[in-house]
Amino acid sequence: MSTKKEGSDYVTPRIPRFEKNFHPDYSALHKRKLPWLPAAAVCLCLLISMEADAEAAEEKMVIVLPPVPAEHVKKDTAAVFSISDTPVQTFSAFAAAEETVTGFVRPATGRITSEYGPRNGRMHHGIDIGRGGRMNVPVTAAAAGTVVEAKYRNGYGNTVMVSHTMNGREMMTLYAHLASIGVTAGRKVAQGEKLGLMGNTGASRGPHLHFEVHEGVWDTRKSRSVNPRRYVDF
Repeated sequence: MSTKKEGSDYVTPRIPRFEKNFHPDYSALHKRKLPWLPAAAVCLCLLISMEADAEAAEEKMVIVLPPVPAEHVKKDTAAVFSISDTPVQTFSAFAAAEETVTGFVRPATGRITSEYGPRNGRMHHGIDIGRGGRMNVPVTAAAAGTVVEAKYRNGYGNTVMVSHTMNGREMMTLYAHLASIGVTAGRKVAQGEKLGLMGNTGASRGPHLHFEVHEGVWDTRKSRSVNPRRYVDF
């Protein structure tokens, strides 16, 4: 262990008391030799000094923003409130608006006897409405349009097809198994206008109305058929 000798060039360093913003003064040390002073002690002093400087700078840091004209504040505030007061449509609301078209009504009264979808291994492209023992049940147009076909078809029996334009889109409705037809092709019909009477013609097992909705022109594959419940509240 080294000790201080009188007249020697060695000194024992003293640990200074650190105050806030203290900067150690090492100006006198260059005249003396410190061969045994650990480098860690010097690094510690430097780190403490740097940390104190950073804290002082942080305390003095002030961010000054340029002044904003009062009229701009009023306009921006009004814009924010006008946006926040506007109702926002959810994803489900947009989907409903896209899939649902208003304007169709029930084409006949009676109980639903068969739904749209697979049936007995085949696709049933419409909804069946039963007569329920009643006589002379009228079948009416689900929406205003033009009769494009009114004749007997194999399978469908007495059939009426009506073309409609809904929200700029062409659609068709089909009414089958009628007992009688009361319109001709080319005739314009109003919503609720009588097209014929519910019957049991064609491939039918009992008096009923077979009702189809097509998003587009009807074809033999019925490729554009959709569930009538999308448009009609049964």
